[in-house]
Amino acid sequence: MQSKIKFALLVITVALIFFFSGYYFRGIRVNKMPASNDNDIDTQQKTPLSTLDSLRNTAQAFMGDELIPVYGIDDETWKTKIDYYLRIPKNISLEEKLKYYADRLSKIRFRGNPIEILSIDNHGSKLIGIINLREPEDKKSYFWRTGYFQGSSGGTMTTYTLIFSFLQRYYKGEWVDGVEFYYEGKPITNKWDHINLDGVKMRDSIPHEY
Repeated sequence: MQSKIKFALLVITVALIFFFSGYYFRGIRVNKMPASNDNDIDTQQKTPLSTLDSLRNTAQAFMGDELIPVYGIDDETWKTKIDYYLRIPKNISLEEKLKYYADRLSKIRFRGNPIEILSIDNHGSKLIGIINLREPEDKKSYFWRTGYFQGSSGGTMTTYTLIFSFLQRYYKGEWVDGVEFYYEGKPITNKWDHINLDGVKMRDSIPHEY
């Protein structure tokens, strides 16, 4: 009897997670990473974070995995939102967790273009993940440089997906404090017109999403 009740609760919880994940988190209307101030945040039609956390934590208890969101922005409203949840195994190291996440993010959002975790560096008391965006070897691929980095809308979507997803501001488990993005093994600079991936991006300095 107990097992049937647990299974029913699991089904209900997972259904609710998918329902609530369709709601937008707080969005920011800018072309590049915005300043963190209340004027940039839309507080309408959002699901409370505590509700999502509760549903996610319940599901984790049943499934033995962690559900970690992938962020994006709506191409009509330009507001941040959760696109997917990725299931990440529990009880693996921080580096393994980042690599696992990067591999799946690459496949579902960037057509398998390689996203590599080069290292996790100590900057004082902060852990900074070094993330390398590498071009695929297949010449028919949709490349980072000539595809995902191009155009105002495309570059902004790439910027938001990578920064918000890899920083995971609301994730409660062990995670890095910041990230620095590389392209083909070298730090990304501010010479790119349509992306804002240069420098170290800190988890506690990005705007609230919901």
